Amino acid sequence: MSQFTLNLEAPDVAVVSATGEIDPEAARSFRRALTEAAETGRPLILVDMANVAFLDSAGLAVLVGVRRQLPLEQELALCNVPSRMRRALDIAGTGRLMPIHAVGEPWAWPQVPELEAPAS
Repeated sequence: MSQFTLNLEAPDVAVVSATGEIDPEAARSFRRALTEAAETGRPLILVDMANVAFLDSAGLAVLVGVRRQLPLEQELALCNVPSRMRRALDIAGTGRLMPIHAVGEPWAWPQVPELEAPAS
């Protein structure tokens, strides 16, 4: 079962923590969580992928669709992306649309406390 949680504790950032599989069954809930984050008007929407087991084309389509609907003053970024998922995102060209932070890479957002990735 997939779960998407919106956290607004950090100023100027909306963090959507995703858990489980982001597949056609979860796509609607994922889009709803990202849309809710966008509606906060915060300049950065950070999607924490640390606990995502699987991302298919339906989940990727949600990310691209939401990113394209954001105003210029808002950014969508992925963080704590597992290496197995990072490769697929790179092949799909997702990095041209949004920043992708893989587990183990230097933290790219100094205004946001680093989100903990699960221990491997």
